[in-house]
Amino acid sequence: MSSTVSSKVSDVQHTSAGDRVGEAPTTVVSGGVAARRGEGAPRISPTTRVLLSAQLMFNVGFYTVVPFIALILRDEFALAGVWVGVVLGLRTFAQQGMFLFGGLLADRFGPRRLILLGCVVRIIGFLGLAVTTHFPVFLAGVLLTGLGGALFSPAVEALIGRADSEQARAGRRTTLFASLAFFGEIGAVLGPLLGALLLPAGYSVIALAGAGIFTVILAVLALALPTTTDADARPTSTSTPQRIPRSRPFIAFCAVASVNLLAFNQLYVGMPVMLRNAGADDSWLGVLFAVVSAVTIAGQLPIAAAMGRLPRPAAFRIAYGTIALSFVLAAVFSLGVPGIAQGSIMGSLPAAAPAIITAVVLVTGTMMASPLALSTVPLIASTTPGAAHYGLLATMGGIAVLIGNTALGPLYDLALTPQTAAILPWLALTLAAVAAAITLPRIVHKHSVAAI
Repeated sequence: MSSTVSSKVSDVQHTSAGDRVGEAPTTVVSGGVAARRGEGAPRISPTTRVLLSAQLMFNVGFYTVVPFIALILRDEFALAGVWVGVVLGLRTFAQQGMFLFGGLLADRFGPRRLILLGCVVRIIGFLGLAVTTHFPVFLAGVLLTGLGGALFSPAVEALIGRADSEQARAGRRTTLFASLAFFGEIGAVLGPLLGALLLPAGYSVIALAGAGIFTVILAVLALALPTTTDADARPTSTSTPQRIPRSRPFIAFCAVASVNLLAFNQLYVGMPVMLRNAGADDSWLGVLFAVVSAVTIAGQLPIAAAMGRLPRPAAFRIAYGTIALSFVLAAVFSLGVPGIAQGSIMGSLPAAAPAIITAVVLVTGTMMASPLALSTVPLIASTTPGAAHYGLLATMGGIAVLIGNTALGPLYDLALTPQTAAILPWLALTLAAVAAAITLPRIVHKHSVAAI
């Protein structure tokens, strides 16, 4: 990867807050770093603009197809619920679990090549889903959709991280990782809507639409991404070859920060349990996800800007403390809320309220934590960070989700009805978030290569 991200940069600043345009230039200290404000809004390069736009379209194409895989597994292949879960779990592992592999390849062959290859792999996967009636081929297509993401996502994050650090070194605060999440969330909202519109035409049409979207993305990126993104990534005779990150502090950072992805995953695993516990109609799950998407779109950039004004250790404490608070609320609500309505979707709004409130607090915490963790990678890595560093961060998250959800499964069975034992999964998650809130600031304070 390029050496633009110095491993001993003393002036690296927070990368998740925006400049205030029109403010008189003054020297301020934020997180222990002297910075100049009032130098204008951060200049975003054309390549970065392309990547942010691509992130939106990645998620449009992905969420057009993937939310409907479970329906096909049940309706077309007659799989029981447990096997549907296994297939979807394998798809997640093929993506999150392979991020480190994708990052290593991006460091070896260049991010541009891996981004384009990831698009090709995902196109093949979607085409497989569209044309086959044989389960083994369908399963291969499902796994390829995950592998495609594992190839291009670490490369995209590495390029965004490079641009983010360049902005910080120039004395400008940036919101590039928050912007990446913002554009991705817009795509995550639009994709299922497109898939739902195409559903009457059949799943094959949905899968073909996904393949078509990624074909367009492939063509645009092949033309728009400069080849220098790969040239910069090639090891030179004087550079250290990229390999698996071995820094113990960095590995520890990734392992502890993975609590964030485990927490976020509870939107899909734990919130349905909360709704069932409160007697709310399952239809409210769609409302909950719509609220979460709206909160994310409206809040991601301003929340990231607010976090960027804080010292980095304090920001980590607040982020993971907020996540812990959401699980405390879930534990309290799981004991039962007197007076909530039961019954139909119109009559169960109060019953759905505890889950919606919990989800909003939870996603607020993850909006704080995700860009913060990504922007900290250059500070914790013991060498110039490459795609493998971002890949390891994601892979650790995938491992945490796999282990955590497996352990939480039996506890969630106890949380389906109001009782004392219903607090157990939420208590376990609270303890994990509190541990992260305590540990991450210490790791960052002790091992950061720059002022924090």
